[in-house]
Amino acid sequence: MTVSPETPQRSTSGSLLANATRASRLRTWIVIIGVLVIAAFAGSSAYDAWRSYERTLAANNRELGNLAKTLAEQAKNALQTSDLLLRDTVTWYETEHPEPGSVASAKLAARAAGLPLVRVVSIMDEHGVPRFRSRALQAYIPSVSDRAYFIAQRDNPGLGVVLSDPLMTYSEHRPAVVMSRRLEAANGSFDGIVQAEVDLEAFQQVYQAVELGQGSAINLLRDDGTLVVREPQAPQAFGAKFPELIAAGSEGATPVCGGLGRRAARIEPRAGRSRRPADGACGIRPAEFDTPQHEVPG
Repeated sequence: MTVSPETPQRSTSGSLLANATRASRLRTWIVIIGVLVIAAFAGSSAYDAWRSYERTLAANNRELGNLAKTLAEQAKNALQTSDLLLRDTVTWYETEHPEPGSVASAKLAARAAGLPLVRVVSIMDEHGVPRFRSRALQAYIPSVSDRAYFIAQRDNPGLGVVLSDPLMTYSEHRPAVVMSRRLEAANGSFDGIVQAEVDLEAFQQVYQAVELGQGSAINLLRDDGTLVVREPQAPQAFGAKFPELIAAGSEGATPVCGGLGRRAARIEPRAGRSRRPADGACGIRPAEFDTPQHEVPG
């Protein structure tokens, strides 16, 4: 048996092949490691971006919730102050029984002074005809005996304060909600009402000063979803009911804050268009008013 020795040329060729194989494997591992490093950086960047988005979203929701709560408290305080005015006026009228005239009207005006959200305070007789007003109006004031809040006070002794649906006032044709309390004669019979017209345009001006950005809106809602004020304005939806907005807050789909009795303030931070007045991402589903309160259609 004969063994032929390897030639130097053949040995060199095998060495080169082995070196080339090792180099190829090294390049492959370098590429794999590089891809893994890039993927790790990309994943880390994506995670950081997602976390930043979540923090930004949480911060925005918190700010919207705080703003909605502030607006709700502002509206709540306005209604509570208006009710205090009504209580005081009822006590004054039933105690002093003033005669119609400039003196009584001046006293009524003095009581209403300092309440910019209350457009006018009126005392109506048992037929709904104005007896006193806190300020003179040029327009003729018809009877309000056909208004639902007047009928509710007339037919229900002890009803307390009644808050109407949003309506257009007879005197100035301005959007308002009317708060009213019953007046009684000495024998307990119905003697009319005292009412305060809460000017909704004043709320509108406050909401117009809030910069929410394009595609967002502020809505003031009754707890049954009745739209009272919207910024930007939506005249066609004034007084319409959107109970799904309140239901969304009840189910925990939106942040819920305390505040405004028998009302809800909602912030709608939505891009794009919608036929509904809001798809709010922050809502107020408030606690009850501090005193017995009833809502009736306007």
